[in-house]
Amino acid sequence: MTQTIGLDDFLSNQILTNLKIHPSETFGLYFVNTVSYEKNGYEKQVFLMDLRDYTTRPLPLVKSPDDYYFREEFIVFKYLFEESTVFYAYNLEKDDLEKICEIPFLAERVGCGD
Repeated sequence: MTQTIGLDDFLSNQILTNLKIHPSETFGLYFVNTVSYEKNGYEKQVFLMDLRDYTTRPLPLVKSPDDYYFREEFIVFKYLFEESTVFYAYNLEKDDLEKICEIPFLAERVGCGD
């Protein structure tokens, strides 16, 4: 018996991308991308995975970043806007997000990674 793939099957699909492991190897981050029929595109949410017990939780970010990098105890998130790039530092211990800087151009290939 053959089953047909329907719209609901496609819309419930989740794609995991951009997995990175912190140099301490105690946690990692990844994006969960889901299809948005209303927006005719994808929505992404950032998840934190504790590698000691393999628990995961979404990070409470207002907007999903375009990329991220690890810097010591911080996660640096990069956001691309129409004509600027904004970097935020997220402190895991304090569960706090703070703006670091904004540059007046798109830094699509510039990162903070080693």
